[in-house]
Amino acid sequence: MERKRVLICDDQDRFIDQFKKNHSEYFDIIAVHDIRQIIDRLHDMKPLPDIVLVDLYHPYNEDDGFQIRRQTAEAELTKLNEQIDITKKAVDATWQPLGLKILGDIRNEYTPQRLPVVIYSQRGLFLLDDEQVRSVEEHNGHWLIKDQFGPRTEKVRMDRIMNYAGQARPLLIAYRRTLAISWAVFIAVLVGMNISGTVITKGLGGLVLGVIGGVLTHLLIKLFEAMRDR
Repeated sequence: MERKRVLICDDQDRFIDQFKKNHSEYFDIIAVHDIRQIIDRLHDMKPLPDIVLVDLYHPYNEDDGFQIRRQTAEAELTKLNEQIDITKKAVDATWQPLGLKILGDIRNEYTPQRLPVVIYSQRGLFLLDDEQVRSVEEHNGHWLIKDQFGPRTEKVRMDRIMNYAGQARPLLIAYRRTLAISWAVFIAVLVGMNISGTVITKGLGGLVLGVIGGVLTHLLIKLFEAMRDR
């Protein structure tokens, strides 16, 4: 299997080094340190990477006071992480992330294309542990933070999720039809090669049984999907 190519952009080497340590076994990784170089790098790359990871915050004014400001910012981030740990203990003592269980139950009944699910939480994303976040991703869950964005932003986010699911449905339908047609052709050829009679008789017999086989395949797939998505 061809390895996927990941372009990651981060101004801090330690994060790029950590990403390479975690993922170089599976991906070919291209690192960019200056976010202003990304577009030029993409223009020069053929083929394009399979995914781009972009750090959100980057230095914009690296003057003589930059290192002091950076140390202050990193100290505040450390305080934030400590506060998140305190908050997590308080939240865990009061609530349980039952939304994760419901997401799993929904996925046992409905596919992501049939029914997108969004975890709609205040700050729950930041309070989950590694295994819990992985569970959401494995069940194709999406995220939306309460009280963080306006109604229009929430609508754009939900529209994009629903549109993505809607675009996937025609592909599934096409796959189902292709499988039914392929099975029909296979049956027609197999029958035509093994039944006795004239060429016309073989052809008609193979065609009839092939069509029947294709229709049955189509119906069985629809029945399976209906049972899965009941």
